[in-house]
Amino acid sequence: MISPITDKFQQHPRDVGETYWEHFCHALGFASRLFVAAGACFVHAIVPFLFTSTGSTIVSNLYLKMAQGRSKVIMGGMGDSVDRRIASDVVVSANSEA
Repeated sequence: MISPITDKFQQHPRDVGETYWEHFCHALGFASRLFVAAGACFVHAIVPFLFTSTGSTIVSNLYLKMAQGRSKVIMGGMGDSVDRRIASDVVVSANSEA
């Protein structure tokens, strides 16, 4: 039997179709890119002509990557276990690109 604490650690990764370690690596990758974006925004705040679109480009790319990953989970038949907000994000994103 899985302990309640272990189950808490595994629930969200399972909901998005990943193992704990896959989710860990993806989340750490997102965090590192956000850290770079934050640094670029910090420098841009001080020297406005530098990194004029770096932060927003990184965030936009991360959002698209996350939305694509979520749509794979929904298309893969796990949609019932995925939060409904995820499905609406994907639909809004798909409609806005059309």
